[in-house]
Amino acid sequence: MFWIWFWHLVAVVAVFAFGGLPSLYLKRMVERFETHRPLTAAEVVRVVVAGREVDGEARAAFIAAFNQAVFLRRCTMTPDWRPQVVAETASGGEITLSTRSHDIRSHDIVIARSRRGKPVVYQVYAPALADWLQAHGAVQAG
Repeated sequence: MFWIWFWHLVAVVAVFAFGGLPSLYLKRMVERFETHRPLTAAEVVRVVVAGREVDGEARAAFIAAFNQAVFLRRCTMTPDWRPQVVAETASGGEITLSTRSHDIRSHDIVIARSRRGKPVVYQVYAPALADWLQAHGAVQAG
């Protein structure tokens, strides 16, 4: 009876000891296929807002606000698509942001991102990003 409990205890300890390592790899693998992946400062080459390029703290604030956004759903590009922000990445991709309506208070922002040459369009809930857009003149308060 002792050996049964002993081997069960060894198995539980082994699962806890080695279970953390595969979960890191699993997390990295899942992040690669997420629709709304976080940006890094090294990844963003240029951010253009309403025809003006922003640098320094404004670009860092954009990246932080973009990373705080919460994915809502995939959607389609509509004829009234007017990109307010274009961010170019080091890999040659482009991320464009637009609001569905002129009322930014809803905090719903549509993002188009190219993945392997195909555009992926999705909607996020992003109060910090909406505030950033207002502060940089990309949209007007409703």
